[in-house]
Amino acid sequence: MTNSGMGVRELRHKRDGNTIRLTLVTSVIGKGVTTSPIPIDLSDYPNGDDSVEYLDPDGTRHALGKVTLHR
Repeated sequence: MTNSGMGVRELRHKRDGNTIRLTLVTSVIGKGVTTSPIPIDLSDYPNGDDSVEYLDPDGTRHALGKVTLHR
C-alpha cells in the first residue's frame, strides 16, 4: 500500500546509460483486492555499477542510490 486505498500494481524500469529509472503503476485497491508486484528482472543488464532513480509521473527524478550488478 502506498497511501490509503492506493496500491502498487506494477514496478517498471528502464536503463539509460548507467542509470536505472524506476516508475510505479498504482491504482485504487477495492475490497478483497490485493497487490503483489512482480520483482523486476535485471538479468539482461551488464555487470557493473548503476545509479537508481525514481521517476515521478511528472518526470521529476529522485536519486535512490547505487547498485552493483554481478552474476
